[in-house]
Amino acid sequence: MCTFFFGSTSLLKKGVLVLVLSVFCFQTESKAQVFHVQDTSAVLIKTTDQSPAHWYIEIINDVGVDTTLRWIAHFNNIPNEWVINFDDQNTNISPVNDLDSADFVLHPWIDLPQKLIIGATLNNRPGHGIVYFDIFDPANRQYLQTISYEFIVSTSGISELYLPTWLIQKGGIIYAESTENCFFKVYDLSGKSLGEAQNQLNINNYTGEIIVHAFSNEKNAVLRFFQP
Repeated sequence: MCTFFFGSTSLLKKGVLVLVLSVFCFQTESKAQVFHVQDTSAVLIKTTDQSPAHWYIEIINDVGVDTTLRWIAHFNNIPNEWVINFDDQNTNISPVNDLDSADFVLHPWIDLPQKLIIGATLNNRPGHGIVYFDIFDPANRQYLQTISYEFIVSTSGISELYLPTWLIQKGGIIYAESTENCFFKVYDLSGKSLGEAQNQLNINNYTGEIIVHAFSNEKNAVLRFFQP
């Protein structure tokens, strides 16, 4: 316990004000953001024979001391056959299931940023699903960062020669043969998103090698194009 003596009522008020402001500033600083990520999402475009599929997102320590963080996993359309693992460079956990959670230590950045590495053993099962991770300081849940790993996995490989029968290409425009809605996502070979479209896609808007993920209801296809 601390005792303060002031010579007047005005000084007492000032002292209380300074004390309150000091406590407020300390609480504000103690709840500051302690980390950030380089990217919030990653896309893995694979075939079933490219298993296990894995990639990472870098996470940066903003306070310069070891900091305990927590992650919680959320699955969206992940096939039951896939075995997901997650390596926070403290512990490699396998399998990871929907709503699993674990604490890990985020170390200061000395030479290289720490990585949050996802892996998926595909077991010959194609699919399109996303694993989300909520990352936060368990002592301060006010700042929560969600990152995502999107898997686009095809069975027969990435076609460079033909479209599936439910897609039509005319003059660089790709669309579905029926009137049903069709969605397209375009990536470069590293999985970086280049754009998306609904109902029809003009591949003439892109240059170089691109990957197109087309999907409509239960149909989907992963295609590769080279645009000069």
